[in-house]
Amino acid sequence: MTSNKQQTLNGYCHCRTVHFQVLVDLTKPLETIKCNCTICAKSRWWEFYVHPEEFTLISGEDQLGLYQFGDLQTSHYFCKRCGVKPYIKGTSGNWGGKFVGINVNCIDEFTQEQLESFTPNISYLNGISNDWNHCPKHFKYL
Repeated sequence: MTSNKQQTLNGYCHCRTVHFQVLVDLTKPLETIKCNCTICAKSRWWEFYVHPEEFTLISGEDQLGLYQFGDLQTSHYFCKRCGVKPYIKGTSGNWGGKFVGINVNCIDEFTQEQLESFTPNISYLNGISNDWNHCPKHFKYL
């Protein structure tokens, strides 16, 4: 599912032990997501999705911890050294099967201007009510 408009971006945890690459088409607005479920709200998670074949873990696999809860459909990976969660992996019918959720703030190549440009395209998910198809009533705190 790669296109010739995609570029390779590097992502890292805070201590740079975990290094990954993603293919992203930045010629169109990047659609990002914030969710109000307990894990996302508590970790201030801000993500964008890629297909599994657009994600490559370069280094740090041996330093990744794994956290799962609930129905175990999503794997939350975190660096055992610095604690940062650089990405998640999961399966969801709402997103067409398997996905990798990338922590927006782990892509060091994004400029502050780019990060600011992503905010109009944030989709807010009502995970706390398990209502994934509607924006929550309150979301500005996310």
